[in-house]
Amino acid sequence: PPPISSPPPISSPPPISSPLPISSPLPHQAHHCPIELDCQAFFNHLLTALKLDPNKFNRIFNRCYCQRCYPPEYPNVFKDAKSSYIVPRGWYRFSLKINKPDVFGWSVSFHGTQTKNIKSILDHGLLLPGEKLPGGGQILNVNCNGRSEALTYTSPTIRYAGLAFYTGVTSFTTPDGRAMFGQAALQCRQAPGSYTMKGQTMGFPADQVLCPDLDNPDGIEWVTKERDVVEPYGLLVRVFDRATVPPNFFSPVDQGRFDQFKTTSFYPV
Repeated sequence: PPPISSPPPISSPPPISSPLPISSPLPHQAHHCPIELDCQAFFNHLLTALKLDPNKFNRIFNRCYCQRCYPPEYPNVFKDAKSSYIVPRGWYRFSLKINKPDVFGWSVSFHGTQTKNIKSILDHGLLLPGEKLPGGGQILNVNCNGRSEALTYTSPTIRYAGLAFYTGVTSFTTPDGRAMFGQAALQCRQAPGSYTMKGQTMGFPADQVLCPDLDNPDGIEWVTKERDVVEPYGLLVRVFDRATVPPNFFSPVDQGRFDQFKTTSFYPV
């Protein structure tokens, strides 16, 4: 990627194949983007409400994927010999500090979780269900259709991991007083060969295309039973109001949350 002092022209996509090696940040967008400002407001809300440690983040690798900062003519997918990286359009990444740079040779995946779980994941990593937390308590299976196996679920596309069923929705208020909703998911690196691939389990029609950039729709869910093979390297957030709810936000098995969203202030933290 180009050095920070020479960002790529708007007509030419930034060369981020592999993608985004830890030693080569892309230029940080100036604070002109209204989406970035709203995402920053939601991030600040999470820092306070969840008592997140700001020292875990590395802002030099932050990246906005809204249409203004990552225009439509930029690539949707970057491929290497191991896998494809599907760009998380519509989201903003707050990058995490990583002490294991070798994970940047791993595949990119996304993990949706409820907002209340983010602090535990950032503090302790993605533990398997059944494992004990250092401070007490145990990791439980949630949103897995009654399954109780010690498995971690991810997806190669944020379009699936970002469904409301997987990634919690939180209400917050911007500094200028607007009532908004936000989601936060994890952008991860995942060891190749550590997972098996499955088709969607959310009740969508078989012919519905959930992600046009996914080569194999029967691989939209990644499942692993191994420890220490999924490393979060970014906290992805997106924000919206009732008039700008993302398309395909609710799955067919999620009608209850859709009804709640229409009638309540929804999931305050």
